[in-house]
Amino acid sequence: MSERMGRWTPFGVWGFLVVSTIIEAFLSTRYWLTDATLADSLIVALIWAQVVTVALFYMHLKYEERGVKIFAIVPVVFLLALIVALLGSIP
Repeated sequence: MSERMGRWTPFGVWGFLVVSTIIEAFLSTRYWLTDATLADSLIVALIWAQVVTVALFYMHLKYEERGVKIFAIVPVVFLLALIVALLGSIP
């Protein structure tokens, strides 16, 4: 590992996760005030941002070598392919 996590990095990541969760809760409770498609898209984007943040910092993938990162990303690619295939089968 060439880089190391800074002393305040976990607190910054935790703050991002808390703020984005609060935004998600706000969007889901004020659902009727906004366009439903826009609210859904924003919530999904925030969820994916949280997933990537947790993977990069709490699983320390940001500080790993390239091979380990690829090894962690391959199952996500297969999962996305499976989801697309399943959505294609819905009439």
